[in-house]
Amino acid sequence: MSWFCFCFPGQIGQLLRVLWAVIALDSFGRGARLGRGCSVRGPKNISIGEFVSFDIFCFLDAIGGSIEIGASTKFNRNVNLNASVSGRIIIGRDCLVGPNVVMRTAGHVFSDAKSPINSQGHVANDIRIGNDVWLGTNAVILPGVEIGDGCVVGAGAVVNKSFDPGLILAGVPARVIGNRE
Repeated sequence: MSWFCFCFPGQIGQLLRVLWAVIALDSFGRGARLGRGCSVRGPKNISIGEFVSFDIFCFLDAIGGSIEIGASTKFNRNVNLNASVSGRIIIGRDCLVGPNVVMRTAGHVFSDAKSPINSQGHVANDIRIGNDVWLGTNAVILPGVEIGDGCVVGAGAVVNKSFDPGLILAGVPARVIGNRE
C-alpha cells in the first residue's frame, strides 16, 4: 500500500500519502505533505508537525531511533534523515532544509583494524536542529550535533560539532564565518 501511495502522482497521490501518513506515522500535522517517491521506514517512530512539507524522493528512517519535526519546516528534494540504528533527530519549527542534506545519528566503529568494519557495530547520538535554521544544499549533519536557533549552514558544509544560536557556518569541517546579527 505505501509503495502505491508514494508512487502515485498529482493531487490524488498527495491525498493518498496524507491518508497513509495519518494512519502510519506516530503523528502527522494538519497541512503537512509528503512528496512523490519519498521512502519512510519505522513510521511509528516519526512525528511530523503542522504544515511540514517534503519534496520528492526524501528518505526518512527511524527503525531504531526516532524523528521529530516541528511545524512549518520545509524539506527540499532528496533529503536523508537517518536514525536507523539508534538516536533521535529533532528538528525545530520554521526550518529550511536544502536538497541532498544528510543527517545520520550513527557512525560505524572501526577501531579494530583486524576485524571488518561492518562487524564492529555503531556508535549513535542525537542530532538537534533549533528553530529557524537554514541547512544549505548538500550539508551533512553528524551524530551528537546541536545547531542553535537561527543558524545558517552553508552549502556542502560538514557539521561535526555543536554551534550556538545565530551563527553562519560553512566549510569542511564546518566553522563559524559570521553572525546573523
